[in-house]
Amino acid sequence: MPTVPERYFAASDEGLRNVRATWWGAVVTDDRFPDVYDLNYARITAGAPDLTLTEVLAELSPPLEAAGSRHVQIVVLHADGAENLVEESQRAGLRLSSDSVIPLDSSPRVSVVVSIVAVSGASLTS
Repeated sequence: MPTVPERYFAASDEGLRNVRATWWGAVVTDDRFPDVYDLNYARITAGAPDLTLTEVLAELSPPLEAAGSRHVQIVVLHADGAENLVEESQRAGLRLSSDSVIPLDSSPRVSVVVSIVAVSGASLTS
């Protein structure tokens, strides 16, 4: 069964113009809203322990540019399944943040979502 964050993003994608599946998740862009981080990003949903920042950027950068977006956001729904990407992003000096998602029921499940963000003009190569 999909997690709460997976269900949220799947529902959100329905209203966006460009959602392209990748082996590790999806690249999402919408040229109507180029400066909204949560509408222009890469989403890592698969377990991808060896996934690199270079691989994600190769898929993400062209659609972001086409949409006129001036930022990079990578959302990792299972940080323990993309350790290399998270560590590499930290070494590159990218900003990481974590959010906890708790379902509104009696279950004790908590999902932690990690966002990796580079603002306009930031160097994405080490």
